[in-house]
Amino acid sequence: MNGVPAPPRLTGGQIAITRREQLTVSCPKCSRAMDITGLAVGTTIACVSCENVTWAPEYVPRWWYRLRNFIFSLILAFIIGVLSSLTATWIGKAANSASSNPTAVQPRGK
Repeated sequence: MNGVPAPPRLTGGQIAITRREQLTVSCPKCSRAMDITGLAVGTTIACVSCENVTWAPEYVPRWWYRLRNFIFSLILAFIIGVLSSLTATWIGKAANSASSNPTAVQPRGK
């Protein structure tokens, strides 16, 4: 209708979406970063720099990383809401006091 061709539909099933994280560890001997993405836990790996042989550790993210970020976002949203309410109240009071006060300085006409 709008001149943009529709993408072709493929048959055969649904698309699976996967999440991939890159994991790196530092060599215990020379502290060089080693990529362990996709390696099974306990796989022996050799550092390309110092040839130290070590193994891929188990990566378990701490549970409080997600909880901490969630709580931080709730607190931040609350603070933004309170500040917005206070600002709107202040602006409303300033506008009302200026219109109800006849002694307020009015701009001079020509």
